[in-house]
Formats: sequence, structure tokens, C-alpha cells
Amino acid sequence: MLDRALRPVKEVILQPCLGFIPASLSPMSITYLGFAIGLSSPLFACLGSDRLALIAWLLNRLLDGLDGTVARLRSRQTSWGGFMDIVCDFTIYTLLPIGIAYSPSAPLPNETMLPLALLLGSFHINNVILFYLASAVPPTTTVKEMTSLQMIPALIEGSESFCFFTIMILCPSWFKEIAYGMSVLVGINILQRSLLARDVMGKMVDREKKKET
Repeated sequence: MLDRALRPVKEVILQPCLGFIPASLSPMSITYLGFAIGLSSPLFACLGSDRLALIAWLLNRLLDGLDGTVARLRSRQTSWGGFMDIVCDFTIYTLLPIGIAYSPSAPLPNETMLPLALLLGSFHINNVILFYLASAVPPTTTVKEMTSLQMIPALIEGSESFCFFTIMILCPSWFKEIAYGMSVLVGINILQRSLLARDVMGKMVDREKKKET
């Protein structure tokens, strides 16, 4: 919901960091470094080291924003870089709630399995629709995207996910409530984007009929 508005702000905030990044350091190196650090966050959460999990998560998010800024401002954007950025992001988004669900401070595993399953299931259904729309919807000419794919706006996007996961790391004892709440909101995403997909496919059918006539 807030991503498009916050991306230009993030760009302005991160631009001064370029002076500290050697020209020889590629955006892909930053992506991989952020991914490696991000992988430690669910591990720390699972071990009950909430503070280290939070630090790793925040560093991962910082580097995830920085790699794109470096690529754009140094004209080093590549399709492979955009692909790997998305793969790394969604890998962390999948593993982090799993790690938190097994935190010693979280409810017992038999209590967290259902909310965890609902959360991950909602993620994956939403992502299928998101990436279909990214390939099917014509790029808008009024909004300049700052991501490798056109991210169709919805209620829960990267900014909101960041807030939910941060609270989840800080308060693992609330895992069930947070996971259930996020699942419901991502379910609204699914409905929003499904309705849009229906419209897109309807227009595609109409275009095909016009071509036939």
C-alpha cells in the first residue's frame, strides 16, 4: 500500500551511502551479502536470540534497498540482478516466520503450526497472482517503477511486511495473533489482485475477439 510512495524517499536516504561503497563492489555482491545476513535472522530467532535476529533482519532490509540504489545510480541494472533480488527477498520472507514460530519464546509448536501454515499459504497464493499480473498488465506510463518488475499495489506490500516481521521478531509470544492478522490482510491482497486479474483476462479475451473479426 505504501511502497510506491516510500521508494523515492528510500532512494534519497540511501544515496549518500554510495560515497562509502567502492566502485568495484557490484550490486549483486550487495544482494548476496544481504541474503547471507538475512538467512541468519530466522536461525537466531529459532535459537531465541531475538536481538541478533532483529539486527540481521534490519541489515538485510538495508542492503536489500541499497543494492537497487547502487544499480540505478551507477547504471548497473541487469535482469539477473532483478531476478535474484526477488528470489532472495521471498526466501527470507518464507524462512523468517518459520524461525520465529520455533522460537523458545513463541507458543508451543502445536499452537503455531496452523497460523504459520495459513501465513505461508497466503504468501504463496498472493505471489502467484502478483507475478502473473506483473507479466500481464501493461506497464503504466504515469508511474515510474523503481523495481525490476511492475509491482501491482495492494494492501500488504514490502513496507507493511517489514513492519509485521519486525514486530514478530520483537514479540515472538504474539506469533499466533500476528500470523493470523497478517494472513487475513494478505487474503485481502489476494481478493484485490484476483479481481484485477479477472479484468485483465477479460480485456485479453476482448482483444483476441477483435483480432478474429
